[in-house]
Amino acid sequence: MLGVAILAVSPWSRSSPTPQAEQPEKSLPASANQESPAAQKLFDRAAILIKQSRYSEAVSLLRSAIKLAPGQASFHHYLGYALWKLDRWNEAQAEFEDAHRLDPKNPYTCYFLARAAASLGHLDQSIEYYEDVLQLGPAIYDTNQRLGQAYLDKGELGKARVRIEAALEETPWDGSLYYQLGHIDQREHRAAQAQEEFAAATRLKHVDQTAIRQLLQLGEAIQSHNTDQAMDLRASLMKQSPPDPEILDSVGVLLGKGGLYAAAVEPLEQSIKLAPESFEANYNLGLTLLRMGQTQEAQTRLQRALALQSNSLEVNSLLGVLYVEQNRNQDAIERLRAANQASPGDARVLALLGEQYLMGHYVSDAIPCLTEAIKLQPANEGLRYLLIEAYQEENDYQDALTAAQNTAHDFPSAPHAVYEVGQQLANLGFYQKARPYAEKAIDMDPTLVYAYNLLGDIESRNGQYEAAAATFTKAKALDPKDLLALRGIGQNLIRLGRLPEAVSELNQAIAVEPQDSDLYFNLMQAYVRLGERQKATQAEAEFQKLHVREIAQRGAEAPRSFSPSPAASALR
Repeated sequence: MLGVAILAVSPWSRSSPTPQAEQPEKSLPASANQESPAAQKLFDRAAILIKQSRYSEAVSLLRSAIKLAPGQASFHHYLGYALWKLDRWNEAQAEFEDAHRLDPKNPYTCYFLARAAASLGHLDQSIEYYEDVLQLGPAIYDTNQRLGQAYLDKGELGKARVRIEAALEETPWDGSLYYQLGHIDQREHRAAQAQEEFAAATRLKHVDQTAIRQLLQLGEAIQSHNTDQAMDLRASLMKQSPPDPEILDSVGVLLGKGGLYAAAVEPLEQSIKLAPESFEANYNLGLTLLRMGQTQEAQTRLQRALALQSNSLEVNSLLGVLYVEQNRNQDAIERLRAANQASPGDARVLALLGEQYLMGHYVSDAIPCLTEAIKLQPANEGLRYLLIEAYQEENDYQDALTAAQNTAHDFPSAPHAVYEVGQQLANLGFYQKARPYAEKAIDMDPTLVYAYNLLGDIESRNGQYEAAAATFTKAKALDPKDLLALRGIGQNLIRLGRLPEAVSELNQAIAVEPQDSDLYFNLMQAYVRLGERQKATQAEAEFQKLHVREIAQRGAEAPRSFSPSPAASALR
């Protein structure tokens, strides 16, 4: 039951538009207040005063508006903004908190709450609000940079790096971001990388401001889908003299964000020629090549970026996804583990890592990983089924039942969840209790093959061989290659004494699944009862050969714990 769709990591999709100056009207449109027109007029006049930086006058008007309409989130938000601009941080925070209470899904209120908390020295609270901004959608303003600095101040260097790298995707020409990365690498005793980043920050300080303006224009042209203007700006920026690696890298990043991958390759390649030890340029080129489908070239470049910065969330995540697609289970796990260490609690990484653990039969590792991923993504139904499967593979049917019951409770309209409750009851030997769940799952989804197989098994165990054969036949009609259905038909025909039919069905099944020993065992039984000894002997011989192979395979797939390779351990 593996193969649940897990969201792949896509750094381009997380990029946000170039941050703009903080303006409260960007966040809360001054829609008309039908309940109090007088309050709305006061608010409208205050909004104009705020645009004119006349904050004290705006405060007075907004307080009057709030007396008339205390339940308007926008009124409290604007008052908080005006107080914040006056450095009256405690009062500002109180107003933003009122706005947040009235409208908890406004990311701009969360942003200013974070700024106010930071001004008051409440670092943990500031981080919490910045994280709320990211949970509500793309980063706004300079959220990533400020959150990165907050984590850096707190000493959480892995999380700081993730946010600063995200900020570099937004404004790759900002030298202060390289300066922050340099401090992170300096504290992680990565002297060579820190030196390169400090050098990049210094170079960007002296970059021609014309180039910076052109980069801003390039970002705007890409956002407005003006490809011709974007390509003209690209040509101009690539002709700068002397060439600057950070500017070229910025050109490539912006073009990549706009999906112009082919146009992004050359500036990124030139950036690497000028600064071959640049992690950012190597990573960005690898990502671009990956988006173009040039997997091998992308892998080479991403591995180079990994050598430069082994604890990068983005590089480890991308390589992990790449290895998943290549069915390189061990390599995928090692990279996803490294990504999780770089940024603990990333739901996307944990989900994919848990799935890969389960595919590799590292069940003791999969269960806590999937449990944590579910806490972070409680609405991800697919993760619930992976956790149930992990418990089932460990023969922990009681915990599998509990997980199935929780899933059915949280997803009452999901037939698969109902089926899982029945399956785990059956695994515990409660077949009659399981039956209503199998029947209900079929009623909810008449195409659910698993549920037919469960019901057929229950009927067979109850001696209802005719009904069981019919139920398994329905499953086979839905999926002609379903092994449980193929076995169930043959077994129940034998129990009914319909031996010629059983032989016919089993031979058809073997044509579909020639490596299944149980089918040959059932065929042997049918031939023995028909008195066809020679055919029974042939079927038995094939059964014995395949059975030995299956025992070895089960041994190889037994639950185990993951052990990193020496090479992977050396990267840490």
